[in-house]
Amino acid sequence: MKKLLGKYFKRGISILIPFVGVTWVLNLIYGTFSNIVIMLLPTTMEYEWYYVIVFIVGLFIIIELIGFVFSTFKLVKWFKKKFDKLVKKVPLVGKLYNFGLEIVDSFVSDVKEDGDLQVIEIAFGEFKLLGVLTDPVNDLGFLISAPSPLTGVVIKLPRYKKLDMTFMQAVQINTSLGKIGGSLWK
Repeated sequence: MKKLLGKYFKRGISILIPFVGVTWVLNLIYGTFSNIVIMLLPTTMEYEWYYVIVFIVGLFIIIELIGFVFSTFKLVKWFKKKFDKLVKKVPLVGKLYNFGLEIVDSFVSDVKEDGDLQVIEIAFGEFKLLGVLTDPVNDLGFLISAPSPLTGVVIKLPRYKKLDMTFMQAVQINTSLGKIGGSLWK
């Protein structure tokens, strides 16, 4: 009986935790956008719950349009380059702007169209570690720390082996502590 209750408890927890996590994140996103909508809403209009969904869809469409315009039209690309040069010349602002561009490019790797992050295997004595090649020119890599892929350490790599694995697959292995996707690491 005790064993049976433990089994059902584990099953219940395995169902509830992802559900609660997703619900919490969606509630956080909805609450944040709800506050933005309330701030932007004219005082003559009464707030309705679905305004948030309309706002999020509209924001998504605007972001897509901006991406399309800046990817398609040469004149807009030219203005963007000139703007970047101008902003980078301004003390402090230029450094912050450039830092922001580099951070965004590192997480949204296709902005420069240089492909996804390369997953690598790092030899550490008899052990093999999972990492990401962040700067192939200078042999720098990010050693992913479990269970959060956002924490880790940047290291100078004496040698490494490129793996036929996507970054998201490496994150899945990492966040599950090796329980999911381990067969992908050959």
